[in-house]
Amino acid sequence: MKRAMIFVALALVFLLAACGGTAPSLSVSPATATVTAGDGPTSFSATLSGASGTISWSLSPNLGTLSSSTGPSVSYTPPAAVASEQTVTLTASAAGLSASATITVEPRTTDVTGTLTDILGHPLAGKRVVVPGRAPVTTGADGGFSFGDVVVPYTVIVEGSSGLYTVFEGLTRSDPRVFIYEGSSLPYHASGTGTVSGTHDGNTLSIQYAGDGGTYHSYFTSHAGSTNISIDMAMYKPTVTADL
Repeated sequence: MKRAMIFVALALVFLLAACGGTAPSLSVSPATATVTAGDGPTSFSATLSGASGTISWSLSPNLGTLSSSTGPSVSYTPPAAVASEQTVTLTASAAGLSASATITVEPRTTDVTGTLTDILGHPLAGKRVVVPGRAPVTTGADGGFSFGDVVVPYTVIVEGSSGLYTVFEGLTRSDPRVFIYEGSSLPYHASGTGTVSGTHDGNTLSIQYAGDGGTYHSYFTSHAGSTNISIDMAMYKPTVTADL
């Protein structure tokens, strides 16, 4: 009888021990992280205890990229740019469990020190320049302008003659050099002449020439024997550009 009581007591001990076992768990480390748009990858790892299974990773919202969709660890790379601070949830799932990390993506900013010139490279002083959301500034004698702590990519708007505005979008450099067309006379003019031999009367000749803006064609009606060609070119509208 005594042995039977000892056996029952031991059975109860084992039963209580089994009932008090550790439940399966899943955790992600680090639990929080702050990154800047355009930064390199940040590593995260997941630990699954008391269970087995493949760990899967997902993002919500889908902002940035993951190095892998499965595995005990993963690297998160933020997008190249965001307009404002964003929050991303990185979730690990395995064995019916889930755990997450909160990632704060901050916009990349830069101090902009740019230069405004005409198309010949001459500084343009006294021109109003603005970055949306900022107070306008006026270019100095050297054509210089500056804005502090600007979110990248950014837009620069230049006020030209007669209230005309030129907009430069998607800038990323801290030292942009932008130029606009100013003045009433056309600074660029070109002409060319030539003779095409062996032509037949009434055919169409296509003359191709190239410029900074692309490739262009002019068409002429040929004459018997040879055809004289004369091309006259001028720039008729403002040209704008920027260093990106």
